[in-house]
Amino acid sequence: EGLAAAHGQDLIHRDIKPGNILLEGGAGRLKITDFGLARAADDASMTQSGIIAGTPMYMAPEQAKGEKLDQRADLFSLGSVLYQMAAGRPPFRATSTVAVLKRVAEDTPREIREIVPEVPQWLCDIISKLHAKNPDDRYQSAREVADVLADCEAQLQANAKLKDFSRIPTGKPTPSASRRWTWAATVVLLLPVIALIVTELAGVTHLFRGPQTDPTRSGGSPTPIPVAKQGPQLPTFKNSIGMEFVTVPKGTGWLGGGNGKPGESKVEFKEDFFLGKYEVTQEEWEAVMGANPCHFSRNSDGNQAVEHVLDVDLKRFPVESVSWEDCQLFIEKLNEKEKQSGWVYRLPKQSEWEYACRGGPVDKLDSAFDYYFAMPTNTLLPKQANFNYVVGRTCQVGSYEPNWLGLHDMHGNVHEFCDEATTDATGAPVRVLRGGYWSIDSQRCRAASSYATAPSFRSFHNLGLRLARVPAADPPP
Repeated sequence: EGLAAAHGQDLIHRDIKPGNILLEGGAGRLKITDFGLARAADDASMTQSGIIAGTPMYMAPEQAKGEKLDQRADLFSLGSVLYQMAAGRPPFRATSTVAVLKRVAEDTPREIREIVPEVPQWLCDIISKLHAKNPDDRYQSAREVADVLADCEAQLQANAKLKDFSRIPTGKPTPSASRRWTWAATVVLLLPVIALIVTELAGVTHLFRGPQTDPTRSGGSPTPIPVAKQGPQLPTFKNSIGMEFVTVPKGTGWLGGGNGKPGESKVEFKEDFFLGKYEVTQEEWEAVMGANPCHFSRNSDGNQAVEHVLDVDLKRFPVESVSWEDCQLFIEKLNEKEKQSGWVYRLPKQSEWEYACRGGPVDKLDSAFDYYFAMPTNTLLPKQANFNYVVGRTCQVGSYEPNWLGLHDMHGNVHEFCDEATTDATGAPVRVLRGGYWSIDSQRCRAASSYATAPSFRSFHNLGLRLARVPAADPPP
């Protein structure tokens, strides 16, 4: 409605983004602010020669390319705002302004339902139409968009779901004839390359194959890199309430480092120990404590974020919103409940956690990798861990690939308490955390990253735990 009013005055805002949309608390009113870049429709491309006005992450392709604009550029930006509201992150992200502009001009955003499956398809279709690269393929006016959304709202107020989809676009915008010919020509030119790739994969040709290396050791590099190796299948353990533990083999490893820098601290474990295969789940916590403290649960403030999650899956979400002191009480009750001769549960030491995260023993100094999966890597991909609002909340444990030892979610999902105590800048006691969590960026999910919080502090849904199972008589490392 606000954009329709501005466009009715022949204005183009040119900087529609979340930061320029204000909500008046309790009044149900919305205000579009910062018209500092607004221009009349006949003067809305560049403010000066070579200077593109707007915020790259939310601007339209024609705006990114410095072309002449009309009101439909604001509609593309509206699509980016709606995308962020639905997916929890902007549609076009990159490491530099130039890269962002290139993505806006050329790339299609990731499907919203791949990030948050609960988003209805009809809303994704509306956003997709707003995101058409060609302005002619978008909605043609803000009034049209407002009317479509008002119709959807009216249907949802009358029914639980949309029933009339006549005003909802279907499928992707049809490419123009010139773009179809461009794609056709590209495919024809690529056919010989595709054929060669097929013959290479089939083993008919060997034009590009050099000396073969063991991919589990090399991580794809032609020179094997000394990282933790997966040996024979080691014993696992499941306790009376279903908590699963994997064996972390004895040996020597290197801690710290990462980000291209080798580890600085050598650590040796003379005996195997067990570490939880998963972070402690809501179901496991409730079985011991009799209550569920989680934000992302049925009876808490975060219930809307998990309203479409099945009960059987929600039980397997990690416990969160717990303090270090809460974890100690949980461990005390679990040890009493289990009463297993010669074994006790406790939080892992930092050295145990990181050694296990890296996959156990290594032959010689190397811990330059940041993240540890089947192949260690220095790049954390959205398909590998729950971080940086990939999902927008915690998710079921084990949803992502494990490391070589079979440990899941060592990067992301929830922060995991360790047993050590330290002090902050004021000298106050704090407890150590490892592993990153669901809304933190990748650099803070590295194997070597550590954080701390007060022992009694319960965060807003990012603090959880993973347990170690060790011989009762053994001193901690």
